[in-house]
Amino acid sequence: MLVEGEIDVDAQGGVERYTLSQREKLPPDVVDLIDAHIATWRFEPMHVDSRPVAIRNKMGLLLVAVPSGEGLVRIEMRNLSFYPVEEQGHELEVVSMAAPVYPRTAADRGVSGTVYLVLRIGTDGRVEDAAVEQVNLRVVASRVEMERWRGVLARSAVDKARTWTYRRAIRGEKAGSTEPVFARVPVAFSLDRREPRYGRWQAYVPGPRQPVPWLPADDGTPPDALASGGLYPIGKEGGLRLRDAPGG
Repeated sequence: MLVEGEIDVDAQGGVERYTLSQREKLPPDVVDLIDAHIATWRFEPMHVDSRPVAIRNKMGLLLVAVPSGEGLVRIEMRNLSFYPVEEQGHELEVVSMAAPVYPRTAADRGVSGTVYLVLRIGTDGRVEDAAVEQVNLRVVASRVEMERWRGVLARSAVDKARTWTYRRAIRGEKAGSTEPVFARVPVAFSLDRREPRYGRWQAYVPGPRQPVPWLPADDGTPPDALASGGLYPIGKEGGLRLRDAPGG
């Protein structure tokens, strides 16, 4: 289950307040777990002109229900993502971002999942390169079969991503830059063409995370803590960093 929200952090790295999107749709035990975790969070202080400042971020929380024996499950907070609400530096506006074709072979076999792409976008807004960072499935099969289905979904996503275009708006010190910018895009392949309802559990079969050789610097964001259909610039200033891992 992926939960979205916003969080305000003070100049010392402490949590001032936070909100969970559509909180009323989340199971009570999920809300209780999130509340308990966030109460312990401390972040690395953010600085502007060498001074610590308060900041607001969007956040994504990936929760996983793990069998713990005797028919019980244990809920873990597996991955987190943080992105600044007030965008700075490189910004991207979608011009053309049509969904990829659902591979017939995958649809016929009931295979669904999410492909997590990394894009390199040139100064003209065109995708110069696209790489697959991870593919998570929502179906369990043999190792060989799952590897095959990950490849099928990945190829469709990459082929379409190479046709996408964006409008680049670069502010501040980076204005006028001719360097490419980088972004993550999660692409969901769902059999009913709709994302699972928010606040509901779904099958989670994570694939291995692959390095992207041409990515100059990785901000460490786990791709599967990002909501499908979004565009998430990499290396954007103002992203929060926890001092300690969230734990289970």
